[in-house]
Amino acid sequence: FSAALRTFQSAYDIAPSDLSYYCSWAQVELELGLLDECMDKFNMVLDADDVNTRYNAAFGLASCMLLSARRKAEEGKSGDALACLQKGIESLSSLMQGDGKTSEVTFYCAFKLLGDLHNAGSILPSSVFNGTKQKISFIEKGEDAYKEIVKSVENRPTSVGDEEEGIVSILTKAYSDIGINILLRARILGEMLHEGSGLESSTILHIAKEGKIGNLLDLA
Repeated sequence: FSAALRTFQSAYDIAPSDLSYYCSWAQVELELGLLDECMDKFNMVLDADDVNTRYNAAFGLASCMLLSARRKAEEGKSGDALACLQKGIESLSSLMQGDGKTSEVTFYCAFKLLGDLHNAGSILPSSVFNGTKQKISFIEKGEDAYKEIVKSVENRPTSVGDEEEGIVSILTKAYSDIGINILLRARILGEMLHEGSGLESSTILHIAKEGKIGNLLDLA
């Protein structure tokens, strides 16, 4: 990794305005946990709005934001952690347009990461979402992302051989992620119901009804 960083630095010294290698450079920094540095580079590539590098930069930035959110949560900076998750989600939004030019693997990876960003909201206190209902709603959007993978796989033509095995693996993982998402929401709701949230029964029933999560405990 150190040798790779030195090579990228040499390239920068020669052609600092050439952004073609920035995503690779940032990816190495991401592997090393140099989140501020890789974030800057991914943002520079996105600002250039080059169709050839936009996906890698957007996906890389979202990955960076997920790791940053987890780090800030560990540091007790819950508000900053949520901001990182929201920025990661925003970064991926341009990849969800379904313009027909996105490869299947790209599509699956983007929605997988989008779901993971929403799932990560479970590690944050409800207060940063302005309430338990909003927290559960935030996490629930992760299930929607994973379901997009399932829908895409189920609607694709039948494949054979190694390709079919890969598709089965993707589908299995997507269903697993959906199950984890439901379990996360069920636990939050269960804690609210059984550990004393201080809410009146009518408020709890309203959350269950409006948030469409009344059957979460049964599903989990």
